[in-house]
This record gives sequence, structure tokens and C-alpha cells, in this order.
Amino acid sequence: MICENCQDADIRGALQKEYYHDPYGVYYPRVRRKSNHAALWELKRTDLCQFCSFLHGTCRDPESFKESSNKHIHPAVNSGLSLLWIGYYWGDNFGKFGAIQLDQKDEITEQNGQFYQTPPLINCYDRIRGYISTCRSSHGACQYSAAMPLLARLKVLDCKTRIVSMAPSNCPYLALSYVWGAKPSSYDGLKYPSTIEDAITVTLRMGYQYLWVDQCCIDQNSPEKMIHIKQMDRIYHNAEACIVSAAGDDCNHGLPGVSTPRNVQPSQCSVQIDGLSLLKYDRAPLDYNICKSKWWQRGWTFQELLFARRRIYFTEKEVLVDCACCTIREGLPWEHDPNSDAKGLETGSVAYKSLSRFNWPVRDLNIQLYKELIPAYTTRQLTHPIDIIEAFSGIFNATDDLYHIWGVPVLKDLNHSPLTWFLYGLTWCVRSKPGEMKTSRRSGFPSWSWTGWHGNIDYSELPPHTSKSKYKGKVWIERGSGSEVSIEHYENINLHSSTTSTIASSLQYIHLECWCLPIQIRWINDRDLRLFIGRDRGFWLNPDSYMGSLRSDLDTAFGQGPQRTIDCFGLCLYDLDTMSAKELMRRESPFGRGTVDDYIPTISRCLVLVYNTGDHWERIGGFFFVNYINFTEACRLASEKEDVYETFPPPYNYNRSGIEKWWKSLTPEWQNFRIG
Repeated sequence: MICENCQDADIRGALQKEYYHDPYGVYYPRVRRKSNHAALWELKRTDLCQFCSFLHGTCRDPESFKESSNKHIHPAVNSGLSLLWIGYYWGDNFGKFGAIQLDQKDEITEQNGQFYQTPPLINCYDRIRGYISTCRSSHGACQYSAAMPLLARLKVLDCKTRIVSMAPSNCPYLALSYVWGAKPSSYDGLKYPSTIEDAITVTLRMGYQYLWVDQCCIDQNSPEKMIHIKQMDRIYHNAEACIVSAAGDDCNHGLPGVSTPRNVQPSQCSVQIDGLSLLKYDRAPLDYNICKSKWWQRGWTFQELLFARRRIYFTEKEVLVDCACCTIREGLPWEHDPNSDAKGLETGSVAYKSLSRFNWPVRDLNIQLYKELIPAYTTRQLTHPIDIIEAFSGIFNATDDLYHIWGVPVLKDLNHSPLTWFLYGLTWCVRSKPGEMKTSRRSGFPSWSWTGWHGNIDYSELPPHTSKSKYKGKVWIERGSGSEVSIEHYENINLHSSTTSTIASSLQYIHLECWCLPIQIRWINDRDLRLFIGRDRGFWLNPDSYMGSLRSDLDTAFGQGPQRTIDCFGLCLYDLDTMSAKELMRRESPFGRGTVDDYIPTISRCLVLVYNTGDHWERIGGFFFVNYINFTEACRLASEKEDVYETFPPPYNYNRSGIEKWWKSLTPEWQNFRIG
């Protein structure tokens, strides 16, 4: 049964683009009434109407289907006209909450919009070949980078002979990105693990002969292993496409739909109206199955994702192929262009979009590296924690404008010295959920480097853009012999090229001379952690109230008893000059305007916490004051009794004289620290 209101919906007319309406002159087809073409059709829910119920069922979030709002339909632009949006208007804006698609060949669309029934075995190889061919000829962003020439001595697996040999000159090849698993299977050249076997099949079906697989093409016991690991960026970038096994937990799982049938889902329900057969569009976002896979969670696959110019994802549900320009999905008749009207249901998460659209060389590498790549990489897992640098080495090696010191990036930038970049590189923090301030150390790596910690690393401050950035300090690198070398000369001696065994067996120190503030950490009653800043111990912060991180083994450094304390220093690496501080005071201060010169001699926006272990200092955590004033809700003036304190804001009952007294007493000291 179709109600009278739904029978009045001129869906076919909207597909013919006969009716347009937009006050700004950009005309989109919309479903109008057959009885009155000047009026938009609106859904008026009738419980017994099949079409009303069908549209309600398209909503992914039932709460967004507001009964008080008028529901409309209009076809999507640039999607082959096989997709229609369901939503409601407020003003000239359209809120999309669902979509439907045509389920038959129609003379209006002049294309086959037949709903795709996922077959047990993949049958879309011709379409994938065509996509790669189009990408190779038409997508400028997906071409070879001259900065990444082919490797000499590159080995490949000949899928016809099943023999690994030296790659012929300039041969086109595919690469495989997959999860090894806890115990990779052995092979004898005749029978490979299932995922590799299926990748061989895909390579041949795609019309290629050669496949690069790390497990086969890198001799794990050869001295050349490190040479290839350090050039993973070139291996994946120069491949015609990368086969991605985004399913299973190890190399024995196989590629779904290649040799092992997939679990076929039943066809979706449809409804007939206006002479058209319509289906609920129920595709998950692009990244839904990819980002849930073990492959996405692994550290080694991170740089493989970044450097592959084209990726063929095999998930349990479908095959997806994407590049820096667009994406195709198995069973959908159109290519997904990031700028098309179909992007509302197609693009996936921010993390997936930013990483899958990466192409080299990278613009604004300083921002991308610190704000996206390191934070995204440190959310992933490594079977062997010692691989933390090596699994990221392709990114370090991808450009001549960058080198690193134990994972801390140093950019070769005309606006900044290596010292500025290194000091900025120390101002990271471990991102954690509220109430989870602790993180653990990664053994074998220095505490001052993000590689020495487990957890999601975050750089709160943007990288320096101009020469006005005021990162203060002097740094020397201590070599194994005990001698010291300046940051400016470090690159020339190539200490950052240490092998895995060297990194694991030696601890490297830096000598850092900078401004600092004495800080005492107190653990009150095993539950309340406080940071007292300054010499008078009259002011403290609650580190759980802002961006910060502390080691999970802090209690081993504390004394025993009801009140445990540890004395440390906060290293001030970024000075906020008086004019900037005054501007922050003017915009955000709850307690005064323009008096910053009277009681703030120096403000540091970044603090690295270090404590003395005897022969050296070690980082125990870090926290950021985006500015002190903005986080006054986390600040407390200590009173005579430890458990009674005065809070601020609210702005009308804070102790201004006490605050100003504390600010005046906050005088940074200049000291030298040997940090390991």
C-alpha cells in the first residue's frame, strides 16, 4: 500500500532534471509534487504506507529522523544519478540522514544501476585494471616521484615461475601489504602462505607478472635486510599498486573472495514507486572495514599505506581501490570523487581521508609530520617494540629535507636552525583519555624521545613557521665515547643511522641547557596528584585537568608514606614574549588587563618534566600550558591545610593578590641537564 502523499512524489521527474529551485542560482533537482510542480514534495509519515516505512528505514540513526521536520528527497550530484538523498531542510541547507538507489536499468539514467549482489568469489578484476589504467594516464598526483628512483638489487617474486629473482630493469610490479602474524609460516617456493598465494593469483589476474612481498624478497638473515628496510618508501611508491590484506590476523588468512568464498549477504529489500524500483543504500563508510582490520592497527603497515600510490583493499565485505584522487567500490557504478555530492556517505573518517590521500613530495611537511604522521603512527602496535624507528624510517628517508635524532625529527629549513627544530621536537606529550595520565617507557630508547614511550604522541603546539618562534636552549649530543657534538654537526656524523642492535644496546644522552622551573609532584592519599610550581610551593596544578602525561612507574621514584613527593624540574623550551603574553591576558584573563609586565617575567608554554636519577636526568612526563591563564580552573592556591584550598574562577571570589604574588615569585632558572 502506498499512501496518496507518496503517490504524489514525482521522483522520475526529479531524475529528469526538469525542476530546479535555488535562490542563489545553483539549481539542484528536487522531488516535487505531481499535482503541483511548484511545490516540493514532503514526507508525511503514514504507518501503513510501504514507501513511508521504507524511507524511515533508510535512516542510520533513528534519532535524526525528527517527526517535526519536513522530509525531502533529491538526487545526488556527480554520482551517476543512481543515488538519492533523504533528509530535511532548514533554510537553504539540507541535512542528509540516508540514501536510496535505483535497482534497475532505467531510460532516464541510461545506465545499469542494478543492485550489486556480492558474489562469493571476486569477479571485478577487469574494472580494477581499468581504474589503474585511468589513474596512470589521468591522475597527475599519482605518478612516480623523481625523488624515489627504483632500487638497485630489488628482488621480486615471478608469479609465473614462482621464483624470487632480481627484478628486470624498470619492470612493473605489484606490492603486498599484509599482517605476518605472531609466527609467520615457512614456505619452500612451491607453496606460500594463503595470503601470498592469493596475492599471486590477483597479480596474474591483473595482467602483471611480478610481485614484491617482504617475507620472500628480503632475506631476513642477510646484511642487506637493513638496506631494504630503510628504502621501504621507494619499494611501495614505485609499485603499480599495492594489494592490501585488510582481513584476518596473519598471513594464513588469505584474501577474501580470491580462493576462499566470501560470506554472501542477502539482497536488500526494495520498494516500487513511480515505476521505479528503489533500494536502501546501506553501504558502510569507506574506512569501516579497513580501519577495523588488524592490518590498520599494525605499525609496519603505516608507511606502506602512505607510500603506495594505488591500493587494492581486500576486506571481508568488499573490494575497494583508491588513490590520491578518487576511489571505486565493488558493486557501485560510480567512482567516488572527494569533491562529489556523494562524499557525505562515502569519505570515511578523518584519519582515513588524510592518510589515504597522502602523496609525495609532501607540502607543509613540518605540519603533516608533527600533527598527523607521528600521532597516527603511535596509535599502532608493534610485535617488537624495538622496531619503533625502523617501521617509520621510510618517512624519514622520503625527503632530503629531513633527518632525525633517535626519532626526533630535524627539518632542514632556511627559516630555522636544527637546534630550533630539535627543541620543538622535544615538546611532545602522550595523549590520553581523561583520568588516564600515566604512560609507560619503551626500554632501549632515551626518555627524551617520543620513541622511548608507549602511547599516542601528540604535539599540542603547531610547528614553528617563522624566525620569530622563540625556542630557547642549547643542546649537545653525547656520543658513545663520552664526547659531545652540537646539533648543527650531528647530521654529518650519521649517528642517527644506528642499526637495531646498536639502538637496543646503548643509551644516548643529550646535554640540554635551558630555562627551567622547580616543580614538586605530590601524591596525596594515594589518589590526588598535584604539581607544585616554583620555590615557595604555594601554588599547584591538577595535571588531570589539561594536556599532560606521566610515567606509570612514578611510584617507584616516590618515597613511602601517606604523602609521597618527588622533586623535579620543568624545562621551559618555548618562551612567550611579553607582547604575546599581554595579548593572551587581554583576550582570556579573568583577572585583569594589561598588567602582565608587573608580574610575569617569563612564560613557558611547554614544559618537559625531568628528575634526577643519579648520574643523569630522565624525562618522567610532560604537560602543556596552552597558556597559564586559560587553564586557571586547573590551578589552586595552597592554604595552610593541604586538603583545603581556594579555587578560581569563578571570577568574583578569587584571591587576586595571592595569584599576583605567585606570578612574581615564578622566576625561571638557567641550568644544564644531562638527560638519558
